Amino acid sequence: MAFNDIFKVLKKGPLPKQKEMENIPSFMFCRYLGGHQVTIQSANIFNMYHKEIPVDIQYKLVKSVFAGKNIYPKMLKKIPKETNLDALCKHFKISRDLAKEYRTFLSDEEFKEICKMYEING
Repeated sequence: MAFNDIFKVLKKGPLPKQKEMENIPSFMFCRYLGGHQVTIQSANIFNMYHKEIPVDIQYKLVKSVFAGKNIYPKMLKKIPKETNLDALCKHFKISRDLAKEYRTFLSDEEFKEICKMYEING
């Protein structure tokens, strides 16, 4: 349960309840913050003064400064795109999924001819 509260620290929204924040281990909180160049300085300060600064105060400080700043970008999956399939889509006026299926029925020569028809010369 504490891990969910740690991950919510950089998102906008309400603070967890006091009991939930007290269950967050300070070293885990600092380890999470140490994962990015923007928040690592805060993690270092909290590590130095972990006995003096209660974890709920650490959480509130980080939440007030960094919440909603999109520090950790979402990872995008790179999807390889076959541009030759676009030629099949245009030629047969079909979707890309159907073009993949059509490709299996065409010989290499037929496929190359269709691609040449829709080639764009720059």
